[in-house]
Amino acid sequence: MGHAIKSGYRHVDSAHVYRNEEPTAKGLLGAGIPREQLFYTSKVPPKCINYEDAKRCIDESLEKTKLQYIDLYLLHAPYQGTKGRLGAWKALVEAVKEGKVRSIGVSNFGVHHLNELEQWQKVGWVAANFGVHGSSENSIDSP
Repeated sequence: MGHAIKSGYRHVDSAHVYRNEEPTAKGLLGAGIPREQLFYTSKVPPKCINYEDAKRCIDESLEKTKLQYIDLYLLHAPYQGTKGRLGAWKALVEAVKEGKVRSIGVSNFGVHHLNELEQWQKVGWVAANFGVHGSSENSIDSP
């Protein structure tokens, strides 16, 4: 991390499933750069896409990283059905209101998942992280 920060990197992409939240945050915080100049992303893991687990994951991320807030928190994948996705999104919205997270978004969602959230959600979109693979047209879609 130290070399990356010295080279000008200011954004770290972490996730529960990458098991890199604690070491990357430690590297950022130890780099001697003011926190407001750094950008830290993490994600709710696919198996935790529901209200209670998403809330727990956010709190665990803050505890592991020792950060006062997380800049961007994403739903890592659109699994666990409509109820799970909407519950997890609600947990992210609450985390923003509580000051735990600054921005929220999704990763690996298909168009129909985005439409589902758009119909439900009450806050504006901030970020979406998509993976598009030419050989697998529906690789990011799930029921």
